Amino acid sequence: MLRHILLSLVLLSTAAQAQYVSTRLGTIEPYRGMYYDRNQSGSGLSVDVGPSGLMFLQFATYDAAGNQVNYITQPNFTPSDEATRAATGVIGTATAQAYYVTNGQCAGCSYKQPTINPLNLYPTFTWTRPRHVDMTFTQNGQTFTYHFDAGNYEGKNDAEFLPGTFAISILTDTSAFPNGGSSYGNLVANLDIVRVVPAPFAKVTLAPGTDPSVPLPPAGASLYVIQCGQVSPAPTSAGLKPCLVLPDFFAQYAINAANPPSEQTLLWFDPATSAAGMQTVNTDGTVGPVTIAGALYVSPASLTAHLGTYGNSASGSNWYQAGQIFMGVTLTRVPDPTQRYCYGMNPAISASNNYTIYCSK
Repeated sequence: MLRHILLSLVLLSTAAQAQYVSTRLGTIEPYRGMYYDRNQSGSGLSVDVGPSGLMFLQFATYDAAGNQVNYITQPNFTPSDEATRAATGVIGTATAQAYYVTNGQCAGCSYKQPTINPLNLYPTFTWTRPRHVDMTFTQNGQTFTYHFDAGNYEGKNDAEFLPGTFAISILTDTSAFPNGGSSYGNLVANLDIVRVVPAPFAKVTLAPGTDPSVPLPPAGASLYVIQCGQVSPAPTSAGLKPCLVLPDFFAQYAINAANPPSEQTLLWFDPATSAAGMQTVNTDGTVGPVTIAGALYVSPASLTAHLGTYGNSASGSNWYQAGQIFMGVTLTRVPDPTQRYCYGMNPAISASNNYTIYCSK
């Protein structure tokens, strides 16, 4: 079910338009911590990942006599390429031989060199979200699968990780723009401080005339929007520019002047499946005629999305193409008192920069 939902939200026409899919937006990494299978109580998985992708995984299970044992494996995490991630929902995989350790020191005893015992066991790990991994292995001719989710020890779902104050980074890969010309091909990054708050609308619908293939959040999803953070010090002129949410230039290029650009960035979380998403919406909660959308990957300290285009351009833009993937968004949680800093600057000098915060002294 989850995979079908992810496909309906993230699947872009990658097979036909692979040249419009960025390869430079970075990887979605697994969550580091403890996982459990809610349908197989008593077992668990501990996950850690090094800077180069080398993993240390410990599977807590039992031997044939019912004694608790820990099986260890140290694979390399292999992130999915962007087209595979969009088409399958898989963010990465890992596999390696498992082993267990015996004859070590007891608690409070002098150190004793343990014995490493390789197993004829080669588990495969498949992550579809940072906090969900499927572990599969074959033993005695039978295939076994565990569906592990990272533990939330407060008895809540991961929607609790969406609200708050974040440092936002938006990475745009202009090489994914079709017919962009020689001036395209750069990685352009923008930074700001924003807040994620409950949405002012209760549901999201398609705007009139919007292609029905444009995605919408599932019914029952929790809805949030990005707002500008508080500015300090207070601006002394009208030179203050809006904060960086998702770039309005997308909507301005993709639709004509008769259609207002999207002015909200929507984040949603579906408690029924733990799937999440991000997309541009209009201020009244409608979506269309075009939007940037994609899966949102939720962790306690960060939110990450790789976004692509949906809907039909009415402007004949030389770079818009339905199905392209060109934008990476990362929100890193910061303490709630964090504010945007307003610094002195001459608006006439940087009037072309729509995302610069400046105030006249």
